[in-house]
Amino acid sequence: MKKSLLFLFLVACFICSNGQELVIKSLRQQLKEHPQADTFRVNRLNKLALTGSLSGAQIDTFANEALLISRKINYQLGEG
Repeated sequence: MKKSLLFLFLVACFICSNGQELVIKSLRQQLKEHPQADTFRVNRLNKLALTGSLSGAQIDTFANEALLISRKINYQLGEG
């Protein structure tokens, strides 16, 4: 019984981690296709920075770019 529960838990963790990789890949593709400095880009950068499975340097890079664009276009929600 315990082994079955552990196995199901591990499978669930594996599926969730693969799902998050797909989200990250999709967000990166959207950023690549949309280089304009606007609210769409800020929202995608913030979402990417908040995924939690990136390195600290990558998170800082995305968050800083989002902050700079938000200030440039006066998008207070993006700054938050």
